[in-house]
Amino acid sequence: MSWIADNTTSPDGAMWLDRSHRRATEAGDQPLTAYALMRQSQRAIDNGDIRVAIALSRHSLVPDPVPARTRALCLTRMAEALAASGNDDDTSTAIAAARRELRGAATHSTDQDDFAAHCDLRYVAAIEARCRHLLGDPASATAIFEELLNDLAAITRIDTGLWHAHLAECYLHHDLERAADHGMAALRFADEGSYRVVRATQPLAIALRRHRALPSVRAFADRHRIAVTTQ
Repeated sequence: MSWIADNTTSPDGAMWLDRSHRRATEAGDQPLTAYALMRQSQRAIDNGDIRVAIALSRHSLVPDPVPARTRALCLTRMAEALAASGNDDDTSTAIAAARRELRGAATHSTDQDDFAAHCDLRYVAAIEARCRHLLGDPASATAIFEELLNDLAAITRIDTGLWHAHLAECYLHHDLERAADHGMAALRFADEGSYRVVRATQPLAIALRRHRALPSVRAFADRHRIAVTTQ
């Protein structure tokens, strides 16, 4: 339910997550407890509350044992939160640890994980790209995102939209029209069911407003305005 809320304009995402975390803790369900904490960290990142995101991601790694993919997912949240804080070394350590967890999951076919089935090496690569951009390296982030977007096999449309939104930010400083094009691509995926993608394009929309003389920028700005006022 928290995912449904976050992918619409419903304000109830936090409430559903709090309830899930409380009940998982009461039941002693370690995997669900870790997953709920990871999702709370993700929401904190989306809301710009980096201190809380770091604390929640660290807490998500305490429950043990949990399936390898869930642990990898928790590590990606830690990496993204640390990158947003500017912590380069620890970000790299968390990404490397997430990849090790996934390699472990691949060798244990009995390690079932319904919650984090989407967390694979490509997902971790996308998080690494996002981290590199947050740490001030848009060039390498761009290369990773473009490679991922050239092969969309088995990737959710929400993740694809988010990747376009993040790639657009990488282009902001040297190719405004390409930034607008990727922003428009993100909004097209958002039209298919994720307001979270629309929210991800907000920093791009703000940064591009003073460049509305460019036709592609103006088209994106108009599409974004409609997206945030009518959904």
